[in-house]
Amino acid sequence: RRRAPGRLAEQHPNPVAGLDAGRSYNDWPLMAGEFIPSHYLEGGLGLRSLFEGRAATQFNHRLLAYLIWAGALACAWIFRGTPFRLDFRWLAILVTLQAVWGIFTLVHAAPMNLALIHQGLGVL
Repeated sequence: RRRAPGRLAEQHPNPVAGLDAGRSYNDWPLMAGEFIPSHYLEGGLGLRSLFEGRAATQFNHRLLAYLIWAGALACAWIFRGTPFRLDFRWLAILVTLQAVWGIFTLVHAAPMNLALIHQGLGVL
């Protein structure tokens, strides 16, 4: 059975890999020393920056990941006393593994082997 956070992640396209954004902003938790990167909207791209700009796609990817991570942890807490507790505990464990591996991949400048594992975990 798939849960809502997984479906949200599937529907979110991953332009980060295609733009090599993980190699452009490979510090964490900030991006080039800023929470919201000053180059979020790139002048030459206009609103296309949201989908084609490295800073915006990396920031959006991180923000969505934090929301999914928080949601998975919240579900594990909310359903801890129900028959679904093991399902939501496993969801929280897998999403946490994905988030931690994503951060690990990022701070190592997204080498191909780490990036492939990160994308593979996202399929789970």
